[in-house]
Amino acid sequence: MKNLLKILTIFIFLAFLASGCASVPGAKPTSLVNDLGSPKKSKLLEQRASLFWTAMVKGDLKEAYKYYDPFLRSKMSVEEFITKHGLVKYHEFKITGVKVEGNIGTIKVKVKYSVPKTKIKQLEASVPETTQELEERWLFIYDEWYKEYYLKFFETGAAFY
Repeated sequence: MKNLLKILTIFIFLAFLASGCASVPGAKPTSLVNDLGSPKKSKLLEQRASLFWTAMVKGDLKEAYKYYDPFLRSKMSVEEFITKHGLVKYHEFKITGVKVEGNIGTIKVKVKYSVPKTKIKQLEASVPETTQELEERWLFIYDEWYKEYYLKFFETGAAFY
């Protein structure tokens, strides 16, 4: 009986110790996938969008590519992305709105951009500095926000949901 009491005491102590480890600092945080739009999830979206647009203003398309959804990145290499998107020069941005509904976020961003004089075949064109407000969709995948690659002109993207 005395040995049984010792074993039971040790078992209870180990169970208590194990349950305490779940809240140890540095432990993996709980997933936000089931979070329908807390301020924390909205702030994460705003931070990611800001990092993306900072890369675009710097002209760092290799860095900006990392923020696009994995569906695009599985279909288009970074080199192809840079070739297709290197023409537009972004000068500044300002995020004017953030909305989160489950795992889909919407960012409103005001951007200033231009297109330097470019000759494609026999057509020469340019766009002076222009300011425009855009609305873009972001997807929460694998506990991170990714910018949805969407071509408005063709009404299609790489992610289907």
